[in-house]
Amino acid sequence: MANKYAPQAAFNWPGAPDNWCDADDGVQDVAPPGAGDVAIFTVNSGAATMDNNVNIGGLTMTGFTGSVSMNNDIDCDGVITNLSGTFTGGGDILVAGHVTVGANLIMTGMTGQLNFDGGGAYQLTAGVRIFGLILNAGSTVTLQADSLVDNFQVVTGTFADGGNDFDIAGSIICAGTITTTGDWTMSGTGNLINAGPSNTLAGLTIAAGVVATLTGTFYCKKLAGSGTYQGANLFYVRFPSDNFWSFTGTASSNTTINLSASRSSGAGINLNNALFNLQGYDGNVLTMDGDLNTGTGVIRIYGSSADRTVTLDMVTFDIKGGESEVVLGTPAASAGRWGKIDFGSGYHQIASLRYGNAANNAGNGIDFGTADVECSGNLNATGIAAADIANTNGTIRLGTITALDMSVGGTIQGYGSVDGTGNSDVEFAPAVGSLAMCGVGV
Repeated sequence: MANKYAPQAAFNWPGAPDNWCDADDGVQDVAPPGAGDVAIFTVNSGAATMDNNVNIGGLTMTGFTGSVSMNNDIDCDGVITNLSGTFTGGGDILVAGHVTVGANLIMTGMTGQLNFDGGGAYQLTAGVRIFGLILNAGSTVTLQADSLVDNFQVVTGTFADGGNDFDIAGSIICAGTITTTGDWTMSGTGNLINAGPSNTLAGLTIAAGVVATLTGTFYCKKLAGSGTYQGANLFYVRFPSDNFWSFTGTASSNTTINLSASRSSGAGINLNNALFNLQGYDGNVLTMDGDLNTGTGVIRIYGSSADRTVTLDMVTFDIKGGESEVVLGTPAASAGRWGKIDFGSGYHQIASLRYGNAANNAGNGIDFGTADVECSGNLNATGIAAADIANTNGTIRLGTITALDMSVGGTIQGYGSVDGTGNSDVEFAPAVGSLAMCGVGV
């Protein structure tokens, strides 16, 4: 192994024989670095143009401020120290060693990637923006500082952010393993997917103007930002802490909130005509800190597994839009996955309220509280016990009422047929929006 210094004038790499130096003196008297050799760039080194792929044992670029035109690949079997200069082109840097990034690295014109392909355990220290990052061959990479990359992909291997924040100006794609405790930001438009629940991000921010397209299920513990997520796959907020939602952008994909304990949302949740799934373990409650609006999307509430009941508590906030169907309990025929809704004291506009599966309805529940609930369609409470239906002093205006067994107070108004037992004040009402509802003409 030998240390070989880049020429001080512009050069092609590997270029002609004997065009490298054995010291930082500009005397070109040695062959270009090969396998096992360390290529050294300094403040004196000239611009490099990759005219062929090269294989080296290490790369040191301390103080280098010149340019590297990556028309081909650099395959480095060892450590890269202070990766520096201005990189352009589509070639990759393949590395089987630790990487530190110099403060003057510029890679905004680079379309290639930093590819950890050695299969070992490596550290990446990158305090400035680098081009795309990819893990292959089972490599393990741990981030040593807050970092920014153009795009990120784990093909095979393990990536850990080491508690550092990670900014990706493009796609986040993970088929391998990721471990995160820092916050990740998607600051550029791209695709979004991670391999499964074990890859749940600690936190994701989708920046303003960014469009994240789900190409598979994506998991995180909290969501912020004002961008857009879209696509036919599922956005999954798994086992969040309190105040997990501060996203104010456009959410057009079906979204699941899966609780492991009772939590508060932190803000209202607005979905663009998408399904809202609330799941959780027995007794878990999601307390809303703002309005819930899913447009024409269904609101579905059910336990994560058998003999589990989860509750959506609206407190003083509203269900908006008037087009949401609220479904209690799992749609599948699996037993004991129940859902309850507490309407609190808000004003709610929904399309219907019903059970998910008639065979497993007994554990579902409805608490109208003191709310004003306006439902343009049917309330079907078939199989829900009277003990699981409460109404402190709410006003419930419904299209039709089926099998509502409730003996507590409040007013129930049915615009169509009413099938109820034991209610103290069940009455027929005119259609939604009619003058009679306002006391005119009655």
